[in-house]
Amino acid sequence: MRHQSLSILLVLLALIHFSSCSEDDVLDSGNVNLSFSQDSILFDTLFTSVGSITKSIKVFNTKDQAVEFDLIKLANTNSPFSVNINGVSANQVKGMRIEAKDSIYIFVKATIDPTTDNLPFIVENHLQLITGNKSWIVPIEAWGQNANYIGSLATNSKITCNNSTEVWNDPKPYVIYGTLEIDSCTLEIMEGSNIYLHGAAIIDGEAISNDGWITVGKNGRIHALGSLNKPINFQGDRLDPPYDNVPGGWKGITLQNESSNNIFNYTTIKGAIVGLQADSASSATLSKSRIYRSYYQNIIAKAANLTVENCLIYGSLAGDNILHYGGGNYQYDYTTVSQRSELPNSFKQTLILSDQNCLNNEFNCIDEVFDLTFTANNSIFYHDGQDALSIDGSTDNIEFNHVAINSTTYEGSNLFTNSLFNIDTVFWDAKNDDFHLDSLTIVRTAGTPSSFIEDIVGSTRSNTTPSLGAFEYVD
Repeated sequence: MRHQSLSILLVLLALIHFSSCSEDDVLDSGNVNLSFSQDSILFDTLFTSVGSITKSIKVFNTKDQAVEFDLIKLANTNSPFSVNINGVSANQVKGMRIEAKDSIYIFVKATIDPTTDNLPFIVENHLQLITGNKSWIVPIEAWGQNANYIGSLATNSKITCNNSTEVWNDPKPYVIYGTLEIDSCTLEIMEGSNIYLHGAAIIDGEAISNDGWITVGKNGRIHALGSLNKPINFQGDRLDPPYDNVPGGWKGITLQNESSNNIFNYTTIKGAIVGLQADSASSATLSKSRIYRSYYQNIIAKAANLTVENCLIYGSLAGDNILHYGGGNYQYDYTTVSQRSELPNSFKQTLILSDQNCLNNEFNCIDEVFDLTFTANNSIFYHDGQDALSIDGSTDNIEFNHVAINSTTYEGSNLFTNSLFNIDTVFWDAKNDDFHLDSLTIVRTAGTPSSFIEDIVGSTRSNTTPSLGAFEYVD
């Protein structure tokens, strides 16, 4: 009997000991150190019909004590993803352990129906692992629609073709993930192409991501060759309201130093952080194109060469609409540039011209003055809340001929020839982005004939008294 009692006591003591060890062997959350077999999960399979695929990630506990999670979960359960957490088929699991120097598997299944109209091009979710006050995030992404996907998570893409030409003419959309660099190549984009860019972000007025960016190198160029009935469209990849109209959904298009002979015909650049940025000695021609609803500037050019005709540029949110500085050569014909006072930061101006090399205390910038040549003919520079124009530096090579502009500062200036100032009635319905001319505005017949015989929508210009701006007035 004594031996039996002693055996029972020893068993109890052993159980207490192992229980105590089990509790003591669980790491305090502050000391947990995990490693992962990969830093993200990407489903880059293109589905043309309903399909599913499963991928896995392995989570390692590198310490000599166990890790116990408060929660492992799929962040958004209303998505095409489902998970199996180390054998448990559930979108969240509490109390999961990884023993010392051990690991677990998490399986993620994506079920995609590319025929669903409201499914985004890139479907996003993430895994979250939580223990105490520490958490880990694993991004999950899948291609949601049948498209041409360029780039992937945490990588940039580059187009080079030995100074030849690469042509984009697929009727399916092109979706650019990350940064696309074009160099030693001409990228020719054919009419009707839709290019969607993914990944930029604005937080508290600051751009925190460079994703969703097209950059054209010194030896590269982009030829966007849209037509009246088949324009080319650049915009963010979120097409669901309200994101389809939110500024700053992608970074924009940058022409790097000396990138020459870039062309944008019948092209829309919508909702970028900066729509088009042209660096020193780069050049581009914009014809019958639209740039609008950028977060900062719609166009910013430093010592560049731009020719702009029959274009519509409007509605930058937190930056001046067009900024040309550090010199350069700029020609505008039959172009409408508009800024409205009901927008946030409406104190920003419609057009800024500067021959100064440095702007806003640019870091390590050596301030110099460079020649700036600017000519505008038959155009409109509108702001319904303040002066539309600011000039910093010499005005020797600046001229406006047959334009309408809101400006008290330059009213009567010899920079202007046959021009109209501070006209109240100009557009049909600018608040709803309709910049056709009002039937009562005097700008309908204020232009002078030139070699441009069609407007932005294909209407024939008057050969005696054409309208100002991108739209010819038609009764």
